[in-house]
Amino acid sequence: MPGSSSRGHTVVKRIWLRRLAWVAAVVAGLLVVVTIGVVLSLDSILTRAVRLSLERTLGVGVRLDRVELGLRDGSYRIHNLVLSNPPGFGPGPMLSLPELYVRADLSAATSNVFRLSEVRLHLAELRVIRDQKGRTNVPGLDGQGPEKMTRDLLRGMEFGGIDRLQLTLGRVGMIDESDPRRSVQWDLAITNYTLTNVTHWSAFLPLAFELALRNQRPLPISLPGMAPVPSDVPLR
Repeated sequence: MPGSSSRGHTVVKRIWLRRLAWVAAVVAGLLVVVTIGVVLSLDSILTRAVRLSLERTLGVGVRLDRVELGLRDGSYRIHNLVLSNPPGFGPGPMLSLPELYVRADLSAATSNVFRLSEVRLHLAELRVIRDQKGRTNVPGLDGQGPEKMTRDLLRGMEFGGIDRLQLTLGRVGMIDESDPRRSVQWDLAITNYTLTNVTHWSAFLPLAFELALRNQRPLPISLPGMAPVPSDVPLR
């Protein structure tokens, strides 16, 4: 009968549609799993690449838990970076950085402007050592290394500022083995100190003054147009 034949075709179509929907759901689930796997693999590959690059460039031991790259929002996050001292500068770490998060303004970059939407820096420890021969344990203080690489990378770009900067700062030590009297250490104890619309180094002056007063001595920093203040001169 025509009616029975039509109903049979309808039932068969429904069965096939259900099967196709099930296959589509399985394929979509597999795509999600594969995408997550690829992203995790990319982060693992990037973490290894960054660690090896730091070891080769700085010439020191590097421990790095994880690096995450946000392709969509232009973000970059480093988890638990520890740099060892170069040979001859002791066993302790030179740098301990639990977190560095940077999110760039991608729209500004198209106009040759280097602008950061957000920066979070958590510095647990930094120890700068100068030995008897005047050498330091920090690569780049001689004008080479990461500092030079950064200048070369950003050459020709205009600095557009930082929209939001959040700082958590721990211990900072300056060890002068040729003159131990100049050796100092600060426990900065800064947690989530936030600055907005940072476009000039002067934005850090209130924080520098606060730290200097708290530690009863100026920080050994050099600002443009000013000579550095000796760190062994107490504030009165």
